[in-house]
Amino acid sequence: SVLDLGTGSGILSIAAKKLGAGNVDSVEHDSECEANFYENLELNEIKEEIQFHNGDVLNWHQLNYDLIIANLNQTVFQELIPNFKGIKAIIIMSGILASDYNEISEICSTNGLTISKQVLRSEWICIIINPQ
Repeated sequence: SVLDLGTGSGILSIAAKKLGAGNVDSVEHDSECEANFYENLELNEIKEEIQFHNGDVLNWHQLNYDLIIANLNQTVFQELIPNFKGIKAIIIMSGILASDYNEISEICSTNGLTISKQVLRSEWICIIINPQ
């Protein structure tokens, strides 16, 4: 099962589904993304297999998934990371500037989350957290 926080156009949700995920839930605050999300599902021949939820990722507290993917900014991650404390999912966070890595790393550590891998591409970094 996969949770895509800040799904936008749905590309990460679509990739998860195409790679074999069963249940995929996608959460996006910007309601203007919804039409593009469903258009991309149709273009990828995925119909009604991914659930779109219009809402604030900071208010999404159901985190019982195998994998959580989130492409958000540093400010949102600062508030979101404490919600991940004690969950059993693998977490992949992207959309983080490399210059913000130390701050995000400290917040993870404070909340008992250990970063298992970082992938740097240009000025962007992707962080992977394995469950405790």
